[in-house]
Amino acid sequence: MPQPIDQVRASRAPSLPTNTRRADPLRATKEAMASRGLLLALGAAFAITVTDYLFAITPWVSGAITGMELLAMLPWGWVILTSKEHGEDRESKRWLGRLAQLLTILLVIGALVQKANLLYVMMQGSRADLAPGYRSFVIVAFVVWWAGTLGRGDRAQRFLSEAADHPARSMALSFGVCAFLGGFLLSLPQAVHHFGAVTFLDGLFTATSAVCVTGLTVLDVSGTFTFFGQIVIAVLVQIGGLGIMALSASFAVLAGRALRVKRSAVLAEMLETGSMASLRRALIGVVGYTFFCELCGAVALYYSVGGRPEVALGPGSHHMLAGAGDRVWWAVFHSISAFCNAGFSLSHGGLSGFAQDWPTCTTVSLLIVVGGLGFPVIDELTRNGVCWLRGERAPRLSLHARIALRVSGLLIAIPALVLLVLEWNASFDGLPWPGRVLAAIFQSVTLRTAGFNTVDIGSMRAATLFLLCVVMFIGASPGSTGGGIKTTTFAALFASLRAELRGAPAAHLLDRELSRGTVRRATAVTILSVGLVFALSLVLMLTEDADPLQIVFEATSAFSTCGLSAGLTPELSAAGRLTIIIGMLAGRIGPLTLALAMASQAAPAPLRLVEEKVMVG
Repeated sequence: MPQPIDQVRASRAPSLPTNTRRADPLRATKEAMASRGLLLALGAAFAITVTDYLFAITPWVSGAITGMELLAMLPWGWVILTSKEHGEDRESKRWLGRLAQLLTILLVIGALVQKANLLYVMMQGSRADLAPGYRSFVIVAFVVWWAGTLGRGDRAQRFLSEAADHPARSMALSFGVCAFLGGFLLSLPQAVHHFGAVTFLDGLFTATSAVCVTGLTVLDVSGTFTFFGQIVIAVLVQIGGLGIMALSASFAVLAGRALRVKRSAVLAEMLETGSMASLRRALIGVVGYTFFCELCGAVALYYSVGGRPEVALGPGSHHMLAGAGDRVWWAVFHSISAFCNAGFSLSHGGLSGFAQDWPTCTTVSLLIVVGGLGFPVIDELTRNGVCWLRGERAPRLSLHARIALRVSGLLIAIPALVLLVLEWNASFDGLPWPGRVLAAIFQSVTLRTAGFNTVDIGSMRAATLFLLCVVMFIGASPGSTGGGIKTTTFAALFASLRAELRGAPAAHLLDRELSRGTVRRATAVTILSVGLVFALSLVLMLTEDADPLQIVFEATSAFSTCGLSAGLTPELSAAGRLTIIIGMLAGRIGPLTLALAMASQAAPAPLRLVEEKVMVG
């Protein structure tokens, strides 16, 4: 017999302890007073921040404010660390909340110390252009202090717990935190040649570009950052290329720890493993395969530039190949950057000085292609190669591998031919015909979201730039270090369109039928990606005074994490740089993953609605 609705609601209502059901006037008064005190503290901090920002590098005002902030750090840090933590009792989540609190305190202290350092340098009279760097640390200190104050105790623990339980939110939060920490490290005096010349926004832009393996930069890497800063960039590129979730899970597997069910399921889907049991082997294989390819690439690049002693010159030299200061470090850095499809270079002129260097361009191209195919495809090819060496019959490649290989080959061959025709007498002018062929092939390969260039992209024709936008938008293959909507997504859309035009009941590719879920996911990814590129382009057109095609090119490059630039990136305003930062993060995380991270868990519909036709077209 069905229960009345009041009884059902009563049965579903959570049972509260007896001591919490009664109103506690004293506790309510304390909470109200704490809320008023928090609002007053936030208001006072905002007023101090505005004053500090307006009077930046004014000795007495800036020095007094910085001194007061440093003195206030002791009681503030004590309040943060001694705040009560409620919620779940899981030790891992309590440890995660405590780590976030310590990290918050260290970031605020670091920002205040950087302010004090800038004041000291200014009072010595050695530099006068330190106000932008000082203001950036003012903002960083306030933002982190505000986040730590509002998120202390059970609030921070609850937020981190919910993010850890949602893989998509965990991925978005991981990339954001990693980019923020990287930006802070790149703005330290140990990371730059001239302290104060790099603002936090510049460091954040570079760190986001590195962790998103994009390659867009507003600064000369070797001319701006020291060896420590270059190591930070290389580490961020490596983290972004492997993927933060896969990297952390790999360390857990190597340490013998068990992965949570939700994270294991997401990683199994990302790496295309057939079962949860093969996830351990796949994770170890990803890390081992990455380091092996980068080691081989570094060795090959070291010997390929043996006749170019200029690559060993330091950043003080004005030669276009100089900047690294060491031949070994140049080879290692570029091998990591090429395999992870990042596009960062230590040479002042990038790889433009190697336009006719077949060994170097071939090595970089192979690293880009191998890194862009994805681990699932490489794993299948490796196993088939082992079977062939043993004289055994190799199994047939999966549909995913065959699609990724064929579409990747087409997206290299066709754009290379078009580039050769369109740019023969344009950006390729001045090169001999073998150099023009090499330039066309290399630029076609680097469009797989790599970001390297051996010719001036800004001097290309409008038709060529539009073609580059299309190829960059498609990007690399799933499970790889590249971005874009992915080759398999493009193939699924093509199969769906072909089936619709032919009146076929379902989409099919290479003698296999595609599921409706695959087609729906490909459509959703493409629509979200187009909308994101459109939004980025619209915002950039409002903030930047540049050619519309150039703006669309930069927006597409940021979303696809390609890193090619038509010359607009170094000239971006602060608002434009923030827009590109958001575009790079969204493109690396993925539009569909970003939508899932922002959406709440939808309850299953109890009823199915009536179907009705709508006119389309």
